[in-house]
Amino acid sequence: MDRVKPIKPTFTRYQRDRTAGLILISLSIGAIAWYHFYHQVRPLNEKALLTIMDRAAEYYDSLDAATIPHPDETISTIHASEKRKIHTDNYPEVDVVKSLPTQSRTEAEFLDLPSAPATNVVAWTPQSPSSDSAPAIKRAKSGTNPRNSPERKIIPIDINRSEALDWESLPGIGPYYAKKILAYRDKLGGFYKKEQVRETWKLPDSTYQKIAPFLIESSTLRTMDLNQVDIPSLASHPYLTWKDANLIVRYRQQHGRYLFIEDLFNIHAFDSTYLSRIIPYFKVEPTNPPITSGGAG
Repeated sequence: MDRVKPIKPTFTRYQRDRTAGLILISLSIGAIAWYHFYHQVRPLNEKALLTIMDRAAEYYDSLDAATIPHPDETISTIHASEKRKIHTDNYPEVDVVKSLPTQSRTEAEFLDLPSAPATNVVAWTPQSPSSDSAPAIKRAKSGTNPRNSPERKIIPIDINRSEALDWESLPGIGPYYAKKILAYRDKLGGFYKKEQVRETWKLPDSTYQKIAPFLIESSTLRTMDLNQVDIPSLASHPYLTWKDANLIVRYRQQHGRYLFIEDLFNIHAFDSTYLSRIIPYFKVEPTNPPITSGGAG
């Protein structure tokens, strides 16, 4: 009787290695997803939930405390027959009941809103707004946020000489965008037109439209000498790539010094639109001709 040969796996070594690699990749992806969910998403949600619960608990505690009278105060009640009736022409009669005075925090104080001192609560009756109350409401609304007040006078600023506080005085610009604008201006070497401000990273176009009328252009720029600048310095400019910087330096090495800024138009890889964008940041320093001594006649 022939021996039964054991069944050997038919997978090749390449297939086994490939299967093991797929398993390791799957486990790695699962581990990354688990870490991302439990260490980033979940703590943020728990933190926000705890904050909401703390706010709610503090709010309801303040309401409970508001209903407890002070130990030195007395509670007085009014018989129903002694309640005064208010009659109006268009509304049914309503009761006026005195409330208990308290010295606890009110709902308005909890929400950081202006509140009047505790007084007797009376039923609302329709009234026409008086001439004195309307301006008070207007002042309260405009005084809540002076930065967004339409009556606040905005002073125009110089796009190249202004500091961070000057930019923050403009509508829609805070410390974050002011810092970004100044950093981008420093990399460029200055703005030669105010439309360049909208190129600031993540600056919304709606915000630029608000501040554009208050921007004053100036010609204060930091320029680079075409005959002295090297490739790394050129490539660090936001408008130039390493390839563009290499072309500018190679042209100088092959044809000699730049005599005019317009010599850049001889580099055929640059079109006129691109050159008009970068030319304001270049200069050509004039050189004095060498002094030669004349021979005796």
